[in-house]
Amino acid sequence: MTNRNDLKTEGRAKLSVQVTALMLWIATAALGFLALPRALDVLLRLYAGFWGDYGFYGRTYRTAVVLRQLLVLPLSMIVIAAIVGGAEYHYRHIGEPASWRFFAQTLGAELAIFLMATFI
Repeated sequence: MTNRNDLKTEGRAKLSVQVTALMLWIATAALGFLALPRALDVLLRLYAGFWGDYGFYGRTYRTAVVLRQLLVLPLSMIVIAAIVGGAEYHYRHIGEPASWRFFAQTLGAELAIFLMATFI
């Protein structure tokens, strides 16, 4: 038989897990939006490194601008899908080890984007 104090403690623990998951989801969403321009910068640096010439505002520059504009929408859609999909996944699996693993994978991918932007 359980008493009222055990139920209160269990309810508080569940609430703290939910609040922690919500804060982590908000953090991953914000980092996802902050990582988007960095990912575009990395792609353009790779483009400039392999196909760029040294002309100032030449043909390569205009091509890079067009490439960036073409990549903004698909990458934004991927970020939004990851945010919404992550919210749905965590809503259904809150507090389970798979949910925390997914948080770790998401944060790891975002950290990798920031590191690539720093070193490339």
